[in-house]
Amino acid sequence: MAKTGSDRSFDLHHYSFDGPSEAPGDYQLTTSFRGRRRHSTRDETRSYRPTRRHSSDNESSEQVSPPPQSPQTPTIRPPLRQRSLRWQLSDAIAIASRRPTDGSSSHSPPLPSSDISWDEYISDDTVSNYRNIGAQYQAWIAGRNTTACPIRRSRVTWEDLVNHPLQDQSFEVYLNDFRSTPEEAGSIQSTGLSTGDDWRYVFLRRYDGDQQGWSVYQHHTGLGAIFVDNITRRTGPYWSQVAQAQYQLDNHIDTLRHVYFLNVQNLFTWPYVEIHLYPRHGLHWFDDPEPQCWTYGTREYQELLGTKLGRGVARLVLGAWPRRTHRIDAIHTWTIMGNLQMRFDIEPI
Repeated sequence: MAKTGSDRSFDLHHYSFDGPSEAPGDYQLTTSFRGRRRHSTRDETRSYRPTRRHSSDNESSEQVSPPPQSPQTPTIRPPLRQRSLRWQLSDAIAIASRRPTDGSSSHSPPLPSSDISWDEYISDDTVSNYRNIGAQYQAWIAGRNTTACPIRRSRVTWEDLVNHPLQDQSFEVYLNDFRSTPEEAGSIQSTGLSTGDDWRYVFLRRYDGDQQGWSVYQHHTGLGAIFVDNITRRTGPYWSQVAQAQYQLDNHIDTLRHVYFLNVQNLFTWPYVEIHLYPRHGLHWFDDPEPQCWTYGTREYQELLGTKLGRGVARLVLGAWPRRTHRIDAIHTWTIMGNLQMRFDIEPI
C-alpha cells in the first residue's frame, strides 16, 4: 500500500461512498484523510497528465453550486412514517466548481490540506487495490462467499428520504419534473430506452450544517435506467439506497438494466480510466470518443468495479436483489470533450 509523506496509509476502499468496515478481505477503512494536497508538478508525476481540474472528492458527475433558497416547485410530502431511521454518517465531500470542457488543466484550484499526494491517486498500488475490491464485489454478487458480504437488502423508500420522522434527516425535493435523457448519454436507441420526455428528473438536497454543507442527489430515472447527474454525499443514506428508492417510485426494480454516470469527476474513478486503462489499450482520451466495452470478469472489469463509482453500482445490485440473481454484465466508458461517461449494464443471471 502506498504511503504519504507522513507515512499514513492511503486507503481508497470505502471513503464516504461506501460504509465503514465493509472493505473486502483484510482491507480496513481509514479516516485519516479528508482532502488532497496540491498536485505534484509534471516532472514529479507520471508522463500522463490528467486533462482536468481536480477540485473535489465529489462522488460523481456534474457539480452544482449550493442551490438557491426559494424553490419554485412544490415539495412532495407523503404521509409520515411511524418509525425512526438513523443514517450512518460518512466523511464530508466538497462541492466544486464545474471543470472546463476544453480539457484545460493549467489552473489548479486551491485544495484542502491533506497528507495525500497526487501520485497516490494514480499509483500501481491503487490500481491493484481497485482490482482486489472489484473481484471481491464480483464474488459477493455471484454468491461465492469467500468472505461474508456486509451489504444487506435495501429497504429505504422514497417516503423515508423526503418525510423522515426526524426533520433534519429529511431531504427537500428541490426539483421534480419530467425531461428527456441527458445529452451526455449519447445514442440510447440500441438499449431500447425511451427517447421521450418521460424521464423523472429529481434534485434532492439537504443542508447538514455549516461543518458539513449540502448533500445533493440529482438523477434522471425511467423505465430501464438511472442517469446519475450529481452525487455529493455528506451524511445520510448511501447513494445506492437513494438511487434505488427513486427508481422504485415509478418502476419495479426488476426492470432496471442500466446505470449511467455522466461527466464523471470522481478522483477515485476517472484518473484510473484516463491514466491507466486507456493507455494500456492504446486509446487516447480525446481522440478515441467511441464507447469501450469491458466485459464481465476481465481484469479491466474488476478494476472498474473496484473504483468508487463501480462499488456504488455493485452496492446497488447487492441491495436490490438476492445473490446469484443479477449481475453487472459489462461496463462501458467513453468521453465527451474530455469528460468521462460510464454505463453499467445489469442483467439477470
